Amino acid sequence: MEPKNIFDNDLIANVLKDNGELYFGMYLSAIYQLFISWQNNFLSSIKFSNNENIIFNSFKKGINEENEIYLEEATNKNIINFNFNNKYSLYESFEEIINLFSKRNCINSDKSINYNQYKFIEYDFDLIEEELAKIILGNQKFFKSNQKFIIYGFEVFIDDNSNIINEFIKKYQQIPLNEDEKKILYNFYYEKDNFPQFLFTLQLLISYLKKENYKNNISLFEIINKISKFVFIEENYKLFFKKNNAFNLSNLISIFEYIEFLCLPKLINNINPIYKEDINDEEKNKIDEYFEKNKDIIIKKEVLAISMRRFISRFLTGERVQSQFKEDENILYFIQIKEEFWSDKIFNNSKFDEEIEIMSKSFFIKVNQSVKFYQYLEKNRILNE
Repeated sequence: MEPKNIFDNDLIANVLKDNGELYFGMYLSAIYQLFISWQNNFLSSIKFSNNENIIFNSFKKGINEENEIYLEEATNKNIINFNFNNKYSLYESFEEIINLFSKRNCINSDKSINYNQYKFIEYDFDLIEEELAKIILGNQKFFKSNQKFIIYGFEVFIDDNSNIINEFIKKYQQIPLNEDEKKILYNFYYEKDNFPQFLFTLQLLISYLKKENYKNNISLFEIINKISKFVFIEENYKLFFKKNNAFNLSNLISIFEYIEFLCLPKLINNINPIYKEDINDEEKNKIDEYFEKNKDIIIKKEVLAISMRRFISRFLTGERVQSQFKEDENILYFIQIKEEFWSDKIFNNSKFDEEIEIMSKSFFIKVNQSVKFYQYLEKNRILNE
């Protein structure tokens, strides 16, 4: 299946639930939130009622918050339906039930009509509740408060999801790739033309698996075979992991970061030009001077380049503006707080914050200059080696 580029004038943009951009699918998301609230409030009022009706309570026991589901996964049976014209109802309308289980309390003992009581009606509330329970209740479910949203290409880690990789690493212990494994990925890279799509697929896997509970040694192929239909994996990637079944969950971040490294030149070509602002010669000289004077540091030029590469790939390759940072902010202050941009050995080092602070006083690079900053670090590093 070929990826489709979705633009503002595409009708489909209005029916894909979205929580990252105003208008479009955000309207549908707001409607879903109302549906969730209405159903959960209604079921809560039933579950926590003090009704003693035996039949009614038998239905009430089936309403369990522990079995809540996503609204997107609900069937007609899971949703409260007040439409009496369906196969589960013996009645045409709510009014018919009221009429059948009520009477006027206006007949005297001698069977004459007491017109003073004519407007007073007695209702058999127990029977009415029983009949309504039979129609309305049964397989209804509480809905999860969160929703499933469309994830556009390379926007998996934006906004509220910006800490997914760090949370994933804390949940699933990761191990680095060996040289043979890198070679397998490298060869696969040059066999495929649309390789950035593989990077996006890995992002989706990380996002999905962060919420699941698997053992570290389970193969990625086995996971893909079990995965939810909401996570689309192209057939050629399934075949790759089937052929290379040794790749398991503990390799996923290392695989992602290696593919991220291979893909970055292609990704940079598609980044918004606003993040490719040039760095003037004066600032370049300050960068060179800092690294020339500071040899005994933990954040060396190549380490900083890796951190910048991860920032660019994960935060600048999507179409939407980021809310975590401003374009004229110092990029160092943002990458400083992203633990997953650094190795544990460097991030947890007592010198880490101090070196970032000294670096930020030595030269100033804006978020807008991120791409040029990364390219300058890489170019100088390679030339000097």
